[in-house]
Formats: sequence, C-alpha cells, structure tokens
Amino acid sequence: MIQQRDHAGGETSGRLCANKIILLCAMVAFNLLRGLGQEVIKRAGLAPQKINIPRWRIKTVLKNIVYCAVRLVRHAGRIELHFGKRCRWFEVIQDIAHSFA
Repeated sequence: MIQQRDHAGGETSGRLCANKIILLCAMVAFNLLRGLGQEVIKRAGLAPQKINIPRWRIKTVLKNIVYCAVRLVRHAGRIELHFGKRCRWFEVIQDIAHSFA
C-alpha cells in the first residue's frame, strides 16, 4: 500500500483513504454498468436497433441505456422507475429487471 507522508515529518496523511473509497465506488459502478451492457447484448432480439454482437461495443450499448430518461418515484413504501412513453429500450431494461427479481 502506498502511503503519502507530510513534508514535516513521518506522519501519514488521511487523504489516501478518501481516494481509495472513491476509487472503490467507481470500480463498483463501472462493473455494474459493464454487467448491464453484457445483459443487453444477450437480449439483442429485444433491442430497438439491430445489434451485431461482434461490432457493438459495451460503450455504445451503455450509452443507449444510460441516456434513457427515467423518473424515480417513491410511493406507498415502494421505489419505482417511471420511463417515458417513447423509451425505445424499455422492453430490454424490463426483461433484465425481471430476470434479476
């Protein structure tokens, strides 16, 4: 483990702990999004666009999914995502959600 030392003398700065936490959160978010992208590619038949699996990159799939506008609604002790009426990727996202539920 790399530790940062102060200029005056031997004590370790606590800033690396915060950086480590931020890095871990970013890694978790990246891996979750990558897993979501893999699940979308598995469901290429439901996609509103033709997905040539060798040609589509995870970045392209994630861009299409992340750009879907949703509204987070809390009602009666439940949390739901409300999609727009014209969300092209709704069927794919719904199928993935049902497979994990």
